[in-house]
Amino acid sequence: MSKIQANQIQHTQNGAAVFTLPTSDGSNGQFMKTDGSGALQFATVDTSIADGSITAAKLASGVGGKILQVKQTTKSNTFETNSGSYIDIPGLSVDITPASSSNKILFISSVNFGANSGGQHNFYQVVRDSTTISATAQSIRFGSDLNMIQSYSCIILDSPSSTSSLTYKIQVKPESTSSAVGVNRNIGNNLYGFSTILCMEVSA
Repeated sequence: MSKIQANQIQHTQNGAAVFTLPTSDGSNGQFMKTDGSGALQFATVDTSIADGSITAAKLASGVGGKILQVKQTTKSNTFETNSGSYIDIPGLSVDITPASSSNKILFISSVNFGANSGGQHNFYQVVRDSTTISATAQSIRFGSDLNMIQSYSCIILDSPSSTSSLTYKIQVKPESTSSAVGVNRNIGNNLYGFSTILCMEVSA
């Protein structure tokens, strides 16, 4: 039986790359890959993705722009405060732990606000743990019809640079302590819809 013996191979085209062959055979099921400089070697297929046991950490190592996990919280009851400083909206926060410190968190929220005073503004901000990550937002001035409700949305692509558990939340305060801001409610404490926070981890 005849055989070909060579330590390198090259296509007949002028200037074609020269490939250096490995000196020993690989294991059963391995494939041959290049290092980008012409050296060929045997490698093992990562079957952890093929068999369905994919994890956020595996995706985060080299696959950018992918959604690795999604966390959501919906507040279905009402809340009211006349605090002169920003206060957390109870029941409206999301805990999420990034798989890599280089990944980002896409924050999306929709909150329903009401007021109990004509001509009132409401203010709100987005907070990660104790860090404010959004500019202060101000509601449209409420008129004399206090039965109305206003819905406000916010989208932020945050870079927390962390692999620790993070808490995203919305804080709110009224324009004056003599008035109050309501969440999911109007002056009559009538329930108007739900408020939601959605957080998605995006691979770098």
